[in-house]
Amino acid sequence: MQEVAALRRDAEDLLTAIGADRFPDDPIVDQVLSKVDQLARDLIRLAKDPITIGVVGEFSVGKSMLVGTLLGKPDLLPVHKRPATGNVTALRLEPGEQGQPTERSEHATVHFLSRQQLIECVADMVGALAEHAAKTGVDVGPLRDYNPVTDGWERLEHWCLAHLWPQKGNYLGNLEQRKIAHELLVLRDGHLSAISVLGKPVTIAHQLVAKSALDLGDTEELPRALPPRAVLPGLTEDDMRHDPAALRVAFPLIRRVEYTVKVDPSVWPLTGLRDRNAVVLLDFPGLTANRSAHRDEYLSRIELRDIHTVLTVYNSGRPGNDVPHKFYTMLEVHDRDAAELYDTILAVGNAFDRLAPPTIDETTALTRGRLLDASQDLAQLVHSAAGLVQSNHDRIRVVSSVVAIEREGYAPVFGDEEEARGLNEARVDALKKAEGWAQIGRQLALGDPAEPWAAIVGDFAVDGGFASLRRLIEEHARTHGVENKLRNLRRIRRLIDERLPQLEALLGAETLADDESSRAVQLLTALFDDFRARRTHVADSAKRFQDPYQMTVGDRSVIDAAREDALVRVSRWPHWRAIVRRAEGGYIQQSTERKQVGWSPLKREADAKASDDGDTTALFAADYRTAFVEAAKAARVSFLKALASWVAEQNVELSPIRDRLGEPEVTGLLALADPRLRELDVETDQEVRAYASDLSWLPKQLEGSLPDPAVDASPRADASFPLQAKHALPWHKDIPVPADDVQQRLARHQMYLFRVRRELANAVADGVSAWVAEDIGRFAAEFQEVWRDFDAVLATPDQVREAFTPARPPGGDPPPDDETPADGETQGSPLRDLLREWRAR
Repeated sequence: MQEVAALRRDAEDLLTAIGADRFPDDPIVDQVLSKVDQLARDLIRLAKDPITIGVVGEFSVGKSMLVGTLLGKPDLLPVHKRPATGNVTALRLEPGEQGQPTERSEHATVHFLSRQQLIECVADMVGALAEHAAKTGVDVGPLRDYNPVTDGWERLEHWCLAHLWPQKGNYLGNLEQRKIAHELLVLRDGHLSAISVLGKPVTIAHQLVAKSALDLGDTEELPRALPPRAVLPGLTEDDMRHDPAALRVAFPLIRRVEYTVKVDPSVWPLTGLRDRNAVVLLDFPGLTANRSAHRDEYLSRIELRDIHTVLTVYNSGRPGNDVPHKFYTMLEVHDRDAAELYDTILAVGNAFDRLAPPTIDETTALTRGRLLDASQDLAQLVHSAAGLVQSNHDRIRVVSSVVAIEREGYAPVFGDEEEARGLNEARVDALKKAEGWAQIGRQLALGDPAEPWAAIVGDFAVDGGFASLRRLIEEHARTHGVENKLRNLRRIRRLIDERLPQLEALLGAETLADDESSRAVQLLTALFDDFRARRTHVADSAKRFQDPYQMTVGDRSVIDAAREDALVRVSRWPHWRAIVRRAEGGYIQQSTERKQVGWSPLKREADAKASDDGDTTALFAADYRTAFVEAAKAARVSFLKALASWVAEQNVELSPIRDRLGEPEVTGLLALADPRLRELDVETDQEVRAYASDLSWLPKQLEGSLPDPAVDASPRADASFPLQAKHALPWHKDIPVPADDVQQRLARHQMYLFRVRRELANAVADGVSAWVAEDIGRFAAEFQEVWRDFDAVLATPDQVREAFTPARPPGGDPPPDDETPADGETQGSPLRDLLREWRAR
């Protein structure tokens, strides 16, 4: 745990340094500073937090009752048949008093999204709306580079009026787009009403929280007109504590609702999970709840970042949906590798009492294969869960709150009448089903004592599977919990480290002592001079592509390869062989003159029809277009492959620059110089420097800018077709062939056919060669232009010297002596001092 403490200490030092430093009043600075501050606070919180267990799945899969039953109180959280849990619910688990039942605190702490998190959430939703609208041909220009939290909500409202809820006519926009927009407009009302509570925790009574901060409420139809603003302006923390309407309008701004739960030690002593801290169990909202699906997905994504163990809950009666894999994808977003993902996930089949045990001969041993053949529902559950845990069946459990209630004598009270009625109906034959599964477990054990499913269904029959699930969670936490926590902390630290150079560069200019300044000027001047020389080498290398034949793959020109490919494609058309077969003595016979062996009316009719359609130039037109387009596609691939090879060569040339830009000393000096270099019109953006020193981006960027062969090459093919359209060929049945017409007779010789083939092949080859040559020429011209733009990153020696000269006011004198650092001193900043200390480690 020493590394955890060290990472936490660094984050605390970083917050202290940021708080003590002075930053320019600039929106870009504010944005970067806000993100670094949020990451540092997340790291500190995570370092303090105990092992965290997440419970995820689709809506109405029974997660809330599962969590309650796991803790010995099935009605611990609100339970409904409809989508109910609208926010992440965090339960801080602590051992209760011996002999006392599990109890939940009477108050909850409601944590609201920070302003930065709200900006990110809304950005995701606007992006999803724009992406969907663009696919349906709707103008999404107003949604580009726009965030309602920072830019105001009016633009979104006007766009919705124009495209989703027009004021004129009986027209409604796309349904999916209206769903996303409605979610955004609900967020709008929360943001405009309760901006003062963003980023704050508020303690609120459970009864108010359950009604207004957890329950999504009854399903409502989407409005048929633009929802007007429903704003309660100026809401405060005190309003959240006492006014249900205020809390309800702020509902979409909630990040999580947190309770403390004292767990009955006879149910779960928690000894295998705790150190000095509580255990945190997170109940996630179901992703498929329509009214808040995109917001819920954002909340789930940011909370999953810190999870150590994920219980993925399936509905045993209908496990085949993609929601568990959506959560898996969210874990991947946080840069977790395959091994880490595997170490995180457990699978749970809930409501297993809904599966009737299959009828199987009780006198014989049973295998898993036979069992799955006998129960399609179980087979589907096993297949889905095993796919998530990489076929490690020891990480799967099946549970039933109904069986647990019967076995343990729980007496839950549910406010939802439909849920209570459904529970009573399920209890009728729950134990009978459990006994049936117990017998199946015994038969599986007879067939193979090591079969995991023998224990899984056997444990289910004992108490609904919950004791077994608790043991699995404890074992998983002991084995992987601390390591997963460390991985999460390291991940956040990497994100902080990625942003610190940018934040450092945005600080005001710093001056160095004379000896340090001299070394800095010498080092950076050498760097930029070498950078300039290597960039000139790259530019000279690219000039050769002004001759398209210089673009090569290996020792072959891309254009020569394209020509050869085109010729081969045309030569392989099946028409040539079919027509040559009709030749007698070298002359192609008209179809009506051919004598068929075993003549029949059907065969003769088919032959005549083929002659009508096939003995014209139309026979070749479609294949010509296909060959042209496919050859163009192949030429494009060849061109991009050649470009990638050239890029790899240039990256070798530029590699010393990349290495030096990554050196801590250079990074630090650039951070000092960049504010002044920007004033001198030098491009100091780290991303632009990265682009200028590593061309790996180029092939993909170029591929996206070039015309699509499937679209661009087709009209070229039609325009370049060398034969007259739908013109009869010499052997067409309707062309007369006088006996003394030598010229017409020669035209039917198969050599004429070969000439037609050559003409078609050359036309494809010429057209595709010209097409790919245009690609290469376009690249050669545009690359030189882009490459010249990158010259902006290359500071001249005079600019470098100027960057390390003490700044003076515009038109003023140098700073007075008492503001100039003495020899050996640095006029630094708390943040820069901290970063120097870290680099020196």
